Amino acid sequence: MIRAGPGSELSSFRSRPDCELEMTDVDVVVRPNEDGHVLVHADSLLCRYEQGFDLVLTSPPFYHPTRRTSPHGLGFTGDLDAYARFVADVVVRCADSVRGKRVCILKTDVWHRGALLPLGFKIADACSAKGLRLRAHWVWRRMKGFSRYAPSFANVFVMGDGFSRPHVSGLFTETPSKRRQGMPSSFVPEIFGVLMDLLVPLGGVVLDPFAGVGGVLEAAAGHGRRSVGIEVSDIQIRRAGRRLAAIPGFVVRRG
Repeated sequence: MIRAGPGSELSSFRSRPDCELEMTDVDVVVRPNEDGHVLVHADSLLCRYEQGFDLVLTSPPFYHPTRRTSPHGLGFTGDLDAYARFVADVVVRCADSVRGKRVCILKTDVWHRGALLPLGFKIADACSAKGLRLRAHWVWRRMKGFSRYAPSFANVFVMGDGFSRPHVSGLFTETPSKRRQGMPSSFVPEIFGVLMDLLVPLGGVVLDPFAGVGGVLEAAAGHGRRSVGIEVSDIQIRRAGRRLAAIPGFVVRRG
């Protein structure tokens, strides 16, 4: 079980017991790798990040107001604002290690009892409140059909200091998610690859603090970038290890 001290943001959530790594004072140092793709089994909120990354690119963990479980690893439930602040804490911590504090967050909203919960906007607002500067808001049409669980569109938020927005319309319609067993449609590599091509130089290093089953790492391998992912869920680490084993230079490191 993940444990958190009294009063912490994470203590207000209930998560799946699929994580063998306990939240302790373990100090894990995460470095930009010289080559290849590294998946670190650790808690991204407790890691220390060295300078040299080119972008934080991530799709934050599953959230639902009442559902305690997720088929895609650790899920959070409880207060939405507290969830957004927790994600922002992790993202801001990582952004300090990135040139220009460049961050790109991809998040799909959730339908719940006839209401649309704006997860992405809540996270973006929480990041802005912690000092990250919003540079662009884009929209990705991730599927053409209807879903009763979430909208067919996902929000993309680009943040950072001292760089201009890429000259794109901000609406991505030609990159549909390809359904893959064991992978949620918000984490597919195709859209991550498009975003890397816009925001990361060839050979650059991408950091994903919520790596899940490794969609960002897979995209980096196919788009000429290097990558480091952090994942706390033991189940997701095993899934990612199986999925990415054939990628040259891929390794799993326990924190």
